[in-house]
Amino acid sequence: MVQNDAVKEEVMKQNGLPSIIKYAKETKDDPLPLEITYAMTFNADAKKVINQDQEFVDHIKELRSSEKLGVSRMAHGIVWKLEGEEKFRNTKEEKKLAKKEDAENKPEETSDQGKEKYDMMISYCWAQKELCHKINDRLEKDGFNVWLDRDEMHGSIIESMAEAIENARFILLCMSSNYKNSINCKAEAEYAFNRKSKIVPLIVEPKYTADGWLGFLAGSKIYVDFADKEDEEFDKAYDLLIAELERNGLREPNEDQKKDRAATATAEADSKPEEESKPEEEAKPPPIQTTEYLNVGPASMWNDVHVSEFLADNQLEQFIPICQSMDGGALTEFHHSCETIPDRLYGLVNSLSKEHPVSLGTFFKFISRLKRYLPPKVPRKLYFQYDYIYPSSATTATTTTITKTEDVK
Repeated sequence: MVQNDAVKEEVMKQNGLPSIIKYAKETKDDPLPLEITYAMTFNADAKKVINQDQEFVDHIKELRSSEKLGVSRMAHGIVWKLEGEEKFRNTKEEKKLAKKEDAENKPEETSDQGKEKYDMMISYCWAQKELCHKINDRLEKDGFNVWLDRDEMHGSIIESMAEAIENARFILLCMSSNYKNSINCKAEAEYAFNRKSKIVPLIVEPKYTADGWLGFLAGSKIYVDFADKEDEEFDKAYDLLIAELERNGLREPNEDQKKDRAATATAEADSKPEEESKPEEEAKPPPIQTTEYLNVGPASMWNDVHVSEFLADNQLEQFIPICQSMDGGALTEFHHSCETIPDRLYGLVNSLSKEHPVSLGTFFKFISRLKRYLPPKVPRKLYFQYDYIYPSSATTATTTTITKTEDVK
């Protein structure tokens, strides 16, 4: 209950924190009071109160070396929230500033040697380790550098986690009820959120809906559901994950890579003799883009050249190898399939374009842009028949049938 923010506020209003601290001081083997204290450190006012009790802080620091695993983990977490997190963050900022100054003064001497960079860091609860390890293994098999606590590290795990977050381009948040109830997981997720990391939420528990603090951190981001997914279903979820990562810049070089490439290009240019440089006339001119398709009419009337023009003009180059040799009629049928069964066609498109995967944004951009050039739908006609009965005498009646035609779009 104490993990609920409203409960924390109520504990502070009723001055219940001193009793919790007193109980925690009297124990060395029970992790429960320490876990409650750890949860309270996420409240700013409670954190101040705890920090003012130096005797308690010293007691917690001693418990970090406890032989009781639960006690040691809770003690490390409390110390991290009380002082370690802020110190770590400040140290990182100082190093970044120093690195920037060194780059300006001595650009040739600056480097990040010894610090491993990760494509992504997986934040998960041990209860879902089997599925999360499976996701990790698939990512590593595809050549990605992933940080994951596979052996349930102890001691300075929180600081190691923070270091991984600092050096990872993406944070994969494996959401479940166990994750939400884990204080250590909350510390990880909150640190990533505060550092403005790129977070991609994964659902790893069937029918789980994130709420509370976890729902707030995940926000309106696109969730990728891996829960109970096996074989082809797992592959589809994995493809969606890669597509979402690419939509957020996975294939784009990070800042360090950009700097390295720029430095390499400069060094290579400086090392080449002037006589080896190619004359300007030998430079390959960029391909000429034409837009003749705009003057042809509906997409169904295009030829294969018009199709290529349309794709290039709308920055849909990833579709060019897929739609190669398609004329307007074939393109129209392809568009209809993409619009009616997008899940199947999206998987098919990416299976045909493994070297240059198509993101979800590009896929739906193709659907919306081509829709502008499709022939208008012909309205269907519906016929309504009305029977009117006109009484003519006390014993006979005449029936008149009138047919009305209406256009329905």
